[in-house]
Amino acid sequence: MGKNREKIEKECDCCCVEGIRKVLEKLRDEPTIFISTCGGSLVEGRIKNLTCDIVMVVRQVGDNITEQWVSLCEIDRIFRNTTIPAPTDDPNPADAEDFN
Repeated sequence: MGKNREKIEKECDCCCVEGIRKVLEKLRDEPTIFISTCGGSLVEGRIKNLTCDIVMVVRQVGDNITEQWVSLCEIDRIFRNTTIPAPTDDPNPADAEDFN
C-alpha cells in the first residue's frame, strides 16, 4: 500500500466512521446491499460512489432509477445479502456488519 493511500485511509477513519468505509469498499461489487441507519431508515441498492463522508446507493426497478446519499456517520448496520432479518430474528445475524 502506498503512502498516499495510507494517508487517505487515516484521514477517512474518524471516530464515527471507523471501519465503515473499508467494509463498504469491499462490498462495491455486490449487486444489492442493505444499509440500516441510526434513524431507522433502510437503504437498498448497489454502491455507486463512496467518499470519506458519504456513500451513494443506486437502485433500479424497471426504468426507475433512484439514488440515495447516506452519511457514513448515520450507518448502523450493513447487510451483505438480499434478505434482511425480520425484527423477531436474531439481532446479530452473521451476514451483517454492526457499527453500534
